[in-house]
Amino acid sequence: MNDETVRRWYAIFKGGNELVEVRAIKGRNIYSGYFTDVDTMISEIVKYDKVCNMYFTVNRIKKACYSREQRDRMLASSVTTSDNDIERRIWCLIDVDVRKPADTNSTDAEKAESLKVTRRVYTYLRDEGFEDPVVCDSANGYHLMYRMDEANSDDVKAVMSSFLQVLDMYFSNEVVEIDKATFNAARVCKLYGTSSRKGMSTEDRPQRESNILNVPDEIKATPLAFFRKVADALPRHDASDYRSTGSFSIDDFISKHGIRVSGETFSGGVRRIRLEECPFDSNHKSPDSALFVMPNGAVGFKCFHNSCSQYTFKDFRMKYEPDAYSRKDLYEHHRKMDFYTPAERKREVQQETKEKGRKLLRMSDIEDIDYSKIESIPTGVKEIDERLRGLLLGEVTIVSGINGSGKSTWLNMLALNAVQAERKTVIWSGELPANRLKSWIFQAAAGKGYLDYRNGVYSAGKRYIGKIEQWLDPRLFIYNNDYGNDYEQIISDIRTFNEKGDIRLFILDNMMAMDLSALSGDKYEQQKAFILGVKALAKETNSHVVIVAHPRKETTLLRKEGVCGTSDLTNAVDNVLLIHRVNTDFIRKAEEFWKHDKVAVLSEFDNVIEVAKNRDFGHEFVTGMYFEADSRRFINDRAEVIRYRWNDTEQVTMGFDVDGHPDNRIEPNRNFDTYGDPDKFGLPY
Repeated sequence: MNDETVRRWYAIFKGGNELVEVRAIKGRNIYSGYFTDVDTMISEIVKYDKVCNMYFTVNRIKKACYSREQRDRMLASSVTTSDNDIERRIWCLIDVDVRKPADTNSTDAEKAESLKVTRRVYTYLRDEGFEDPVVCDSANGYHLMYRMDEANSDDVKAVMSSFLQVLDMYFSNEVVEIDKATFNAARVCKLYGTSSRKGMSTEDRPQRESNILNVPDEIKATPLAFFRKVADALPRHDASDYRSTGSFSIDDFISKHGIRVSGETFSGGVRRIRLEECPFDSNHKSPDSALFVMPNGAVGFKCFHNSCSQYTFKDFRMKYEPDAYSRKDLYEHHRKMDFYTPAERKREVQQETKEKGRKLLRMSDIEDIDYSKIESIPTGVKEIDERLRGLLLGEVTIVSGINGSGKSTWLNMLALNAVQAERKTVIWSGELPANRLKSWIFQAAAGKGYLDYRNGVYSAGKRYIGKIEQWLDPRLFIYNNDYGNDYEQIISDIRTFNEKGDIRLFILDNMMAMDLSALSGDKYEQQKAFILGVKALAKETNSHVVIVAHPRKETTLLRKEGVCGTSDLTNAVDNVLLIHRVNTDFIRKAEEFWKHDKVAVLSEFDNVIEVAKNRDFGHEFVTGMYFEADSRRFINDRAEVIRYRWNDTEQVTMGFDVDGHPDNRIEPNRNFDTYGDPDKFGLPY
């Protein structure tokens, strides 16, 4: 037994003073002890270390259990910690184990396969927004210990059970399996610093000492919403399917539509069908996408490339059979496709005046509007993109909000979402220097899990900057402020930039920093000329222009009329968006305009985006957003993870490709070859 590792374990997992049960197990003999002092515990368990496997209770035990007869001592006892004895769930144990005969140890080769799967699981959960885990060597495999802080309830138990089943479905293979049984609240785990005492210690299957390999600088709890999001990927029969799911045959479906399969495996009751290529991107080759058939016949789909990670089996089926689900499901499917796949651009060549037709058009001369065919810019705000179809090309939007409301954060997200949808974007910032703006954009582009933390500040991880630059360079441009802030100069340059007609979003931040002196009249006449010129520019270039306008200094909640400048600004534009930061001042002011129940709902969010004007559909509404401070992102729900295309090469590989498929696409930043040295072992951040 390694006393130093045991003490480190107690400090990390139990805070140095929490009640813990330790169990020593040898065959059918079970010895149990409850401890709150590490020295007392070590003096007791050392007696059993040579012959027994040592375990500890992962979650927080009710203090009353300390009154059991095995208080501060190890005793043979049938009374051990049950699920009802757990006060709160504090840790999620992901046990990446080796398939081997009972009461034996793993070989070095089997353990190496466990390491590969551990890295894949870690990378997948990192990209799903999970906080960094504590990484441990279980002696025969590896553990990922994720901090959580949840009630010991049936709901949480169900989530954790489905969560582990999904990981098993994705990553288990013929050699390695994710233990699906570790979901119960009273789960015990290998006591790190003690050795495996399974079977005999032989040259090819040695008994090894368990260890703690990597501990984050700050151990943060991952909210249940993230576990639930992964758990929701567990295939289930869909009641919204128009056809009888009981009669649905995945084999008939594959044959009918000529879907090419590269192979399949079956383990743990799950059939895994590898596809030769992803149906949503033919560049994603086997084994990176697959179908999963559960014992009850439910089917799931997963492509591990970040750009396709949003697609489910429902999307997979609608790719071939659009009428299989409801119109609402089909709309959601098309919305996903529109966001990740560039729409075809239809440009009309300008004709001679004679060819344009009548100046006074009859109703039958006018083509009906089909909004589904109008190109738009996705904002990333779910309700805006659903109700307004994003920001339509040929239009102008004003964005306003008081200082600190989140305007810059939202604009950065808008620019990245436009780039994600292959809409080239230009930003003119009259306030921020280019390097500061780049830093903020890159921080949002990187996202949680791909950030560096130095001197109390987050920034895009240095090892990812080159990839982000490569993605953004042909698509996102920042206007060089050395050329000044003259309105006519900037508009002239925008027209020049757009000679090829491929820039679709212009962000002007902000109007008050722009020099309008070349325009005639007083400041209000200048502002009117400015906004009319911008509207003409949007239509001429078939782009969307976003203008930031500061609000007037008012004591009430910002309204459309409170946007600084002439009233012609908000009257002329197509959309007015007001961004509010949710704090006590916002809540107090909002209750002057909205009902208490509505304000109570909005108060749950970090920021509120108000559509104060929408010309096309006439919608006016408010929608809440959460602010992810580490990445400077707005997200629709706490567990939302936005995957931008720059990190599509960071995809996770399936767990069942143990036939020599290269694993070097997951780029570690540390050496994985030395198992026992915490300075040389790690998982990619």
